[in-house]
Amino acid sequence: LLSTDARRYAEAEAGAAQYHQLYLENVLFLDSLLEEVQARVDASGRPTLWIITADHGEQFGENDSLIHGNHLYQDSIRVPFIIQGPNVPVAYRSDVIPDVADVAPTMLAYLLMEPPSNMTGRPLLIPGAETRHHISGDDARVMVRLGDWKMIASRGSVAPTPTAVYDLSV
Repeated sequence: LLSTDARRYAEAEAGAAQYHQLYLENVLFLDSLLEEVQARVDASGRPTLWIITADHGEQFGENDSLIHGNHLYQDSIRVPFIIQGPNVPVAYRSDVIPDVADVAPTMLAYLLMEPPSNMTGRPLLIPGAETRHHISGDDARVMVRLGDWKMIASRGSVAPTPTAVYDLSV
């Protein structure tokens, strides 16, 4: 994708498009399996809390990246964090940026149990959950986000050097 040779670039774009199609087919297959599991759980009559999330997104040529987990842009950093179950408000949307560390405290709060003090996550179903910076990085860069503002900086020998600042509200 970084090639200046038109033929090589076109081959890379075609490969990214094919990979994206395979990915979408896998998502549809997983969705059908989750539908089967949910149908069985619903048929049992047991109340169930569902939490669906992911560790990172995938890239299909965006920002000259391919495969997964290799950049700090929104298509990789922004992942689903979906909660559904009895007594969970329909279409509830938290103002905080969720984190995988929030799964266990959210489950415990749902069960009206206090999370242990050594847990780093927050219960997301409680209004007014603490807003935190979201920090991520790779070998060359670091990303910091608070609310709608996001900065990507290159790691320098002394201090990070900002390379991009985004207002994610637009």
